[in-house]
Amino acid sequence: MIFILIILFVLVVLASFLLAFYSMKDFHTKPNPDFEYALFLVRSDNGLKVNALSAIFAKAAERDLLISLERLFKGDKKAWVIYGPKKILLPYKEDLGLLELEDYTDVDINNIAIWEVAIKNVQDFKEKLPKLLENEQFWFQIILKLKGKDLHLIPAQLRFILLSQDADRLKELTENTQKNFENLLPKLPKPFSKSQLFEFYKTRSLIKENGREVKLKVEEVLNLGFFL
Repeated sequence: MIFILIILFVLVVLASFLLAFYSMKDFHTKPNPDFEYALFLVRSDNGLKVNALSAIFAKAAERDLLISLERLFKGDKKAWVIYGPKKILLPYKEDLGLLELEDYTDVDINNIAIWEVAIKNVQDFKEKLPKLLENEQFWFQIILKLKGKDLHLIPAQLRFILLSQDADRLKELTENTQKNFENLLPKLPKPFSKSQLFEFYKTRSLIKENGREVKLKVEEVLNLGFFL
């Protein structure tokens, strides 16, 4: 009898997992598996300009590819990384000072807060950044949906992550950051769980839901990276 109950329990757990997996699959678009993607550190701020990004975006748009731009902070240190198809990014290796990296998202989900944002204004964005302690981190991700020839306004989704091992400090950082950004990059309603959003972040996926995309000019992407 106990053996039968154990089997039934395992089957229920497996069924729940499969339903959750296919539910998430229906909600998001991953980077094209036909292309080899990689994460690169951008070491040349001078190379990351409108012309270079526009050229990268145009080539990605020819194949309907996603590109993720990510700004990372740890304490007072910061970095700018790009996740995209090697075939498209490597020709700009010298211009952008690209250095291939291991993924950085292998962290305890209990130590993070994650949310999506819309855009009202990016001009004063860097003045509203959270004040981090040495071991705290703040990440933001810009997923760009590149398709077609018109790259004047690019569909994008933005996600923020705060990371602290102190639960009280994480709560305080999250509340203060969301309040500081509410007139610039306001928080979107949360239809997904934290684990789902974090999975979307790690896989650099685009959520298939109306109202979660913003439209960005290349100059606005650069403003978010503080390069303009």
